[in-house]
Amino acid sequence: MGLYRLYLSIEKKFQNWRLKEQNKYLNKKANTNNVIRFGYNVRIADIEKIKFGKNVFIGEGAFIRARGGLEIGNNVVISRNVLIYTISHNYLGECLPYDNTVIGKKVVIEDNVWIGMNVVIAPGTYIAEGAVIGIGARIFGRIPKGAIVGSNRKIIKYRDLEKYEQLKREGKFCNDSGEKVNL
Repeated sequence: MGLYRLYLSIEKKFQNWRLKEQNKYLNKKANTNNVIRFGYNVRIADIEKIKFGKNVFIGEGAFIRARGGLEIGNNVVISRNVLIYTISHNYLGECLPYDNTVIGKKVVIEDNVWIGMNVVIAPGTYIAEGAVIGIGARIFGRIPKGAIVGSNRKIIKYRDLEKYEQLKREGKFCNDSGEKVNL
């Protein structure tokens, strides 16, 4: 068992080193003064087309195709394995099933949004502030302020917007680990 424990120890150190290096690389490519936290194995195409807010976390295994433009507000938590696309193919073009034309549609994620695990966000989506997107949801169109959305874009209920606004006024913001942060 001694060799196996040694192996696990070395593997964990390597993964931690790789995560730090990935975070340095992605933060440099993001060209922002805000520090963004990335989970392990995050892949982002066209990162320079993303406008990042403060206190943003993008979880492990997320894939973002940002060519069409993406805005991510302050205090946004994007959980693991989330897919965000800002482009699609032209199915009305000169070939079937689609031609080589790429259609870009900006995605906007406003402040204080929490996006759960395995969510897919389609091009042109607008998620208003304070929304919570549940596990496995497929999101497109406009999601209203404070909406709590389940699978198939169904709004389950809304946050208590009075309490939400109070917490916002008082500056009570947390990171992805639930620790309080100052903006």
